[in-house]
Amino acid sequence: MTKECAILVFSDRTVASTLWVEIVECKNKEALLKERSKKELVPITNTESTPISIRYGQKLDVRALGNICIANYYTRRNLFIKFSHNEERNRLRFDVEILEAEKRAILEFRLGNTPVHVCPFNAYRWLIPHESSHHEKERHGIYKNQVLYLKSLNVLAEQVPCDKVTALAIELNLSNNELKNLQEKGKKGYDLTLETLLLWRSKCNQQEIVMVNELASALNELSLNKLALAVLEASGANRPLKREEFNEMKSCD
Repeated sequence: MTKECAILVFSDRTVASTLWVEIVECKNKEALLKERSKKELVPITNTESTPISIRYGQKLDVRALGNICIANYYTRRNLFIKFSHNEERNRLRFDVEILEAEKRAILEFRLGNTPVHVCPFNAYRWLIPHESSHHEKERHGIYKNQVLYLKSLNVLAEQVPCDKVTALAIELNLSNNELKNLQEKGKKGYDLTLETLLLWRSKCNQQEIVMVNELASALNELSLNKLALAVLEASGANRPLKREEFNEMKSCD
């Protein structure tokens, strides 16, 4: 699989509630580009319970969930992709497994140590990196031990200010009650309770410090400076970061 990694792109190209995944085989880049130039990317919407074979370079509508058989154009193997989801509070959560037909190796799409969460009001992208991949700083792809740790390109939502807080809270994998608590406090301008701060701290590690800083920055933009300071203190920063420090950390992520 390491030499035959596929790229999966989740994007919002039509309406806010429609998410697409583009599946591309990268073993032969020249052949891939030539082949893709010939094909029209056609959405697949009728998966039901029967696996459907599609070509690489096509797009499929992930709202039609089920077991989807992806015919490997170059290796003649099959990749089985299983989608599952729950929909609540205007968000979609997709747990994706790739089952390689011969080895039956399970590759999980995860964000940090948690399953990928997709916010339908914003465009996200994840990928499995491959050889000579460029734009690595933008893509944040990591391939290790058959587990795909994926990170969203766009952390902040482009909608109303409250959605910025909501999106970031989802990135921190807060529970339903924790997220609701954050939303309500954010709307009303309240500070976080000590319990919530401790809970956040337990969920954050050094790799996620930039994510916490993003949250603090979003709260600052909402004029919730006290809340932003509390978030940074809870994450161990002990002081609010200057804007240039934040931008430097973000550029190095």
